[in-house]
Amino acid sequence: MASFFANTPYEPPNAILGVAKECNEDPFPEKINLTIGAYRDDHGKPYVLPSVAEARQVLHNANVDHEYLVQDGFAKFVEVAQELMFGKLLPNAYTIQAVAGTGAVRLGADFLKRILPDAVVAIPDTTWQNHPAIFTAIGYQVTTYRYLAEDRCNLDFDSMLADIRALPPRSILLMHSCAHNPSGCDPSEDQWRQILEAVQANDLLPYFDNAYQGFVSGDPEVDAFAVRLFAEAGLQQLKTEHHVYMLSDGRISLAGLNPSNIERFADAVAAVLGTNDAV
Repeated sequence: MASFFANTPYEPPNAILGVAKECNEDPFPEKINLTIGAYRDDHGKPYVLPSVAEARQVLHNANVDHEYLVQDGFAKFVEVAQELMFGKLLPNAYTIQAVAGTGAVRLGADFLKRILPDAVVAIPDTTWQNHPAIFTAIGYQVTTYRYLAEDRCNLDFDSMLADIRALPPRSILLMHSCAHNPSGCDPSEDQWRQILEAVQANDLLPYFDNAYQGFVSGDPEVDAFAVRLFAEAGLQQLKTEHHVYMLSDGRISLAGLNPSNIERFADAVAAVLGTNDAV
């Protein structure tokens, strides 16, 4: 009897985690692991931020149970996450907890596929490899816009802006809100304002991936500039956010909604969450 799995296609190893595995297996005693964007101590071991250690201890002392949450997530966590991103609770925003960063990006993508099934998704031509994988997997047409200059060390802003302006109206524009992964090259505040103008002129839907808020300038208020600029302009946008890797603390926010329709949007996102079994 033939195996059901005989035709399983070969998938190449994850480019980042594969190199990390090679590094871990390398016996060279003075090696330095630069493959994964995580804090390390002077001995190359994972470094747990004091704030994370303190929060973990608080949870331990509280002896919390493991009861199921509502699909929106832990209410206080969702509330402070929205305040962290937007600087305050917004009457026209909805935030839901997801499973870590990749889960948040996938949840947002699945939701958009339901309401904008034929949209083009534009991502930087240099980006986190999960971005094209997620949007392609759910059937979106994915295109790229130019991001880095030829030296691969600086932003090619003129080309980037030209490509954004050339996108079909009502496209989904995925952007890194700060600490572009993997280059670390971000637009300046003035350049973000020009991007906003292009998005408004072309009726695009901004989708921000906000993985490193606070890690660029050291101030999460400063690093929230791009998302808050777009929110203050009244633009509808979707944002995924994940700060502490390897913990289930992802979340997505939809801003620029009509306050009277937020409950309908909440139900729609929760329905997608249910199909992902992410509670």
